[in-house]
Amino acid sequence: MQGNAMNAAEDRLCELMDAATCALDPPIGDILAAGERLGRARRRRRRTLTAAGTAAVVLLTGVGLAAGMRGSDLDDFDAAGQVSRPTRTALPSPDSGAPTAASLIAPPSPRPTGDLIPMSPAMAFQILRKLTPGWHYSTYGSSDSGTLLQVNADDGNGRSHIELLIAPVTDSGMIPVDCTVQRVTSGAGASRSGYVQPSCTVVTYPNGDKAMEQVLTSPPSRVVIYRVVVDRTDGIAVEITAQNGDPLSSTEATRPLPPLTLNRWAVIALDRQWQLQVPASLGK
Repeated sequence: MQGNAMNAAEDRLCELMDAATCALDPPIGDILAAGERLGRARRRRRRTLTAAGTAAVVLLTGVGLAAGMRGSDLDDFDAAGQVSRPTRTALPSPDSGAPTAASLIAPPSPRPTGDLIPMSPAMAFQILRKLTPGWHYSTYGSSDSGTLLQVNADDGNGRSHIELLIAPVTDSGMIPVDCTVQRVTSGAGASRSGYVQPSCTVVTYPNGDKAMEQVLTSPPSRVVIYRVVVDRTDGIAVEITAQNGDPLSSTEATRPLPPLTLNRWAVIALDRQWQLQVPASLGK
């Protein structure tokens, strides 16, 4: 649906530009309006994460690989950055500190009722803190790219950067939960020993929820980004990215990998507390 809208905007802009070359009085206002609409459509489909240090840029609209590697703990990687033991599991370990899988197996929680207000960065921050007990956070905020929440966090193993976005599945503006339409964006040294490799895996949960789990890298930069994009059966899409450092800091990476694992981030994203409309009591 979004692709058709963007194609239509491009076609309309081309028509107006062609008309302008044939007329002494080109429709400047229409051209500018069409260009603005196309820009909005493209911005919804393309958001950029800029890594610090080497300024490695990962394109969020087309990163990934239809491969089976999954995020895992630090000791799951060998010297070549490859997973040294299977980690293909849809459920987190019970000692992870992240939510358990009970809500994924049980029927979906009902939508919030009563007095509802839009989810705000402050409310999202409250939920994230509840789902990651014991972590220390910096001041939270939103970003110009449309991200609902961005915050630096420390789980005791070094600082990381986390961003979160919530939208309806039918018009999320996020990349599709489909590894086959992703492409790898990586530096020339992507296959060199000692670097974590980019990857993409889609997991389908027992209740029908789907999660795409990606490792985004751009060697020789040491920046590693975990990204999960979930489509939930309650109609909510959630995207979470976790980076192994602060993108605004002069230090490229503050830890080898982002906190938790991709699988555990997916479980956090699938938590039914993430909604577009939440009880007004959450804002008090």
